[in-house]
Amino acid sequence: MRKYLATGIAFAGLMTIGSAHADLINIEGDVQYWSANASGDHTFGDLRFSGNDWDTEGQTRLSASFEHFLPLLPNIKVASQTLEFDGKRDQVLSSRIDLSHDLFTLYYAPLNNDLTTVHFGASYMRISGSIHEFGSGSRSPSESVSEDIGLGYLRASFGLPFTGFSVVGQGQFSIGSDHEISDLEAAVRYRFMDSVLDGHVSLGYRQAQIQLANGDQFATDYRFKGPFLSLSLRF
Repeated sequence: MRKYLATGIAFAGLMTIGSAHADLINIEGDVQYWSANASGDHTFGDLRFSGNDWDTEGQTRLSASFEHFLPLLPNIKVASQTLEFDGKRDQVLSSRIDLSHDLFTLYYAPLNNDLTTVHFGASYMRISGSIHEFGSGSRSPSESVSEDIGLGYLRASFGLPFTGFSVVGQGQFSIGSDHEISDLEAAVRYRFMDSVLDGHVSLGYRQAQIQLANGDQFATDYRFKGPFLSLSLRF
């Protein structure tokens, strides 16, 4: 799924170059590199695995948003996020988690100009990954993770006139679910290109929490945080 999303994002960007309707339909592609630090634990039945020293890993998010001029129809945003970590106990590989996921978001943009943007909407998160323990016998369980979760979505940005700089905040959080999900980020953004293409580079900080519960059989409680750098192009 993530490979198809990445291909679609690249194709959509190429198809919009030179479009005569750039003032009516905008497409923005974004790639983010997140130097994320992991903490937390997971549980298989009565077995709880904690105390891992998790490697700080570089994670990648690819996203694209499709905005149009029709006020009653929501805009669309798709994203694909890697979230893979190895854990060690006593310098020996002990756990591996993969909570990578795709996001599909429908949102409205009542304010959407060069100085101020406000977006709100809802997202559908599909987690497709796995969690493995490396040990011996019954202490080497593994679990495939496949969850569909509904999230709220908010985004706002405020620009400093005549400078190209703006501050951006974005958040997604679970709504009406047994799972606890949140993903918050804030950044300083700079516009380095303003022509047929609008180019932005952002430097910020992001933190996320993924608490999954599958009855008494399986549960996770993980937090991820760290700085990120992103590059976006808007057509």
